[in-house]
Amino acid sequence: MNIDVLPTAQSATTYDFSGKVSVIIDVLRATSVITSALNSGATAVYPVSTIDEALQLKKTLSSPSLLCGERNADRIEGFDLGNSPQHFTPSAVCGKNIILTTTNGTLAFSNSLASQNIIAASLLNYVAVAEQLLCLSSDICLVCAGNNGTVSFEDSACASLILNHIVSRYPRVRVLSDFAHTIVPLATLPDLPTRLRQGQHCQKLVAKGYSHDVEFCLSSASQTSVIPTLCYVSSKPALTIVQSDSNIYSA
Repeated sequence: MNIDVLPTAQSATTYDFSGKVSVIIDVLRATSVITSALNSGATAVYPVSTIDEALQLKKTLSSPSLLCGERNADRIEGFDLGNSPQHFTPSAVCGKNIILTTTNGTLAFSNSLASQNIIAASLLNYVAVAEQLLCLSSDICLVCAGNNGTVSFEDSACASLILNHIVSRYPRVRVLSDFAHTIVPLATLPDLPTRLRQGQHCQKLVAKGYSHDVEFCLSSASQTSVIPTLCYVSSKPALTIVQSDSNIYSA
């Protein structure tokens, strides 16, 4: 098994995803939102890159759908929900499709669609994701969404936690890129959540009034076994729910 790590969504545009299982990581906040929405009973989450794509997709879906997402961290005007995971409650999203567009996270999905399979990870479900990856024989690419083309501390740390969990259980894994080797020590930093709160993206969200989102997304107490897994629904890529105790690639 080989594992690679990409630092940003933009770096995925030139990467060869052939035969690889990709794990998209956007801790603040897209993959935390996706995990929360599916955990609350949403039917599926459709990640799209642009606002126009979101508006057009809603016109084509026959079942109840919500427009959700952000630009510059704030809810898009006219959309039903923003990008705050705690707003994706059962009463708000159960039985509904979520059409999601964000600055970084959904771009990472779009840029990784050539992968053999795609799943979403955050600090809310990284243990379940790592355990699932251990069941696979495929090579793995952890795709950090980053922040507007720059490296994001919290995404890199989440990738490090997944990578370390896998290596501790399967020492023969081969870590490929320099960036992957660089982030390995992050998982062992003392008081990691406190350090992550000092990150640039965390500070931006706190300054804009989203401190509750930061606390929720960084909370290890919020661990769930939900593994959002990409499939195609009516020819559109969508994330649906898979539990950690099932093999997402079984026939």
